[in-house]
Amino acid sequence: PTSLDGLSDWVASNHEGTLILHPRAKSAANKSRFEDVALIYQSLDLLAKEYYLMKTTAPEDADRNRGICEQRLQDLGLELAPSISATRAGEEDDEYRVHFPPGQLEKKRTLDLHLKKGSDRDERYCLRIYFFWDDDSSKVVIGSLPKHLDTRAS
Repeated sequence: PTSLDGLSDWVASNHEGTLILHPRAKSAANKSRFEDVALIYQSLDLLAKEYYLMKTTAPEDADRNRGICEQRLQDLGLELAPSISATRAGEEDDEYRVHFPPGQLEKKRTLDLHLKKGSDRDERYCLRIYFFWDDDSSKVVIGSLPKHLDTRAS
């Protein structure tokens, strides 16, 4: 795809069993200024395939599947890292938290991981995909993309 207009439909038709695109991520994608749209789709594909496999693999295959995921990250020039510490997330109001499952206002989950590329804050060139792993559904939940979330320092 060359635009993010059909992102929600693309996730539903290609990765229904492995990814959940949170409504907040859908809204953020609609406002995206990030120029490399293909990288966003490739990144979500990585989360739905290599990362998912790494999270759901049998212990005897863990090292091999972690290596496959790390190679794919390297191929795309991405880094997988914690997004924010639990303490700092609490200082940012709900910037790093989403209601999950959507509509359940009493339940909030922290977007504790992110894929990132670039260190510039310019939204056209800096990619951030914030997510968490949901043990109950065994799915990756994408909470925000593709811009950098705010912190007190920004």
